[in-house]
Amino acid sequence: QDGGGAMNTSTGPGSFPSIPEEDDIPPPVTTTTQDQLIMRPDQHRHHAPQAPEPPRALFDGSALAALFRPPDYCFHGTFDQAKTFAAKEKKWLLVNILGIDCFPSNQLNRDTWAHDTVQSTVVTYFTFWQQQSGTPHGDQYSALYRVSEFPHCAIIDPRTGEALCKWSGFLNPDQMHDKLTHFLDRDMTMDEDEIPQESRLPSGGPGSGAAPMATDEDAALQEALMASAKEASAAGSEEDEIAAAIAASLQESGSSAAAPAAPPAPAVEFKPSVDLTAVFSDEAFEGSARVMLQLADSTSHRKHAKLSASTEALYDFAKVA
Repeated sequence: QDGGGAMNTSTGPGSFPSIPEEDDIPPPVTTTTQDQLIMRPDQHRHHAPQAPEPPRALFDGSALAALFRPPDYCFHGTFDQAKTFAAKEKKWLLVNILGIDCFPSNQLNRDTWAHDTVQSTVVTYFTFWQQQSGTPHGDQYSALYRVSEFPHCAIIDPRTGEALCKWSGFLNPDQMHDKLTHFLDRDMTMDEDEIPQESRLPSGGPGSGAAPMATDEDAALQEALMASAKEASAAGSEEDEIAAAIAASLQESGSSAAAPAAPPAPAVEFKPSVDLTAVFSDEAFEGSARVMLQLADSTSHRKHAKLSASTEALYDFAKVA
């Protein structure tokens, strides 16, 4: 330091840093300044960075709706309209009833019906009709076919309304494809020349009766047997007499429907007059035709019979069934 009191601020080798004078020392931090710098956690929260909001589609259900939406090949209409359309197209009617709040039902839409192989099979051989339980169409079908487990699937003959095959629960694409192809491999093809425009299953609701198919099915069977008996009566053969007896019995049962029921006759063991195994078979063979017998309790029996089968053989088949 020189005589004038000025501080020597120069530094050189071996020298120490200079010490500032009082005028160069900054003033202490005031209380007001400390209050501004030290903030409580609840102060100035509006300055905190906000996380970006995720896409609204994840919350409003549109993404899930697209993921579990019904397949594009669904038939839109009533059950009767679906049967009529399937009959015109000569395709089987594939029905799927989904359950409310049933995840396996949603899995069918997401995994199975959307699969390329399953979709190709369904579009080629079936008319697909899907409904939700709890809706008028879904509840009407469930009442008619006594559906209690969901998801429910069934293959319906659109000409008669009969459920040829039905199952419940989730099937993955491979299982569903095997199920459908197994049905198609059973020689069940709609190759008849005449297909009715409307099936014989009534379109009424749950109060339409315990056996909705029985009345119309029985009437059609009676009409066919009576027509066969009338055609055969002109020949005068033994087979014709049997057919005429069948027609007369059907007419008597129809005219006495309102009369009190007679006491049941004692059971007599029936013995076929012909060898049914030589006429009927479970598998199709050359020169055969498929014969289906629909009973009053909605059960059915199917066989493949020779085209040359006699009326007596058909009568014996109906008796043993």
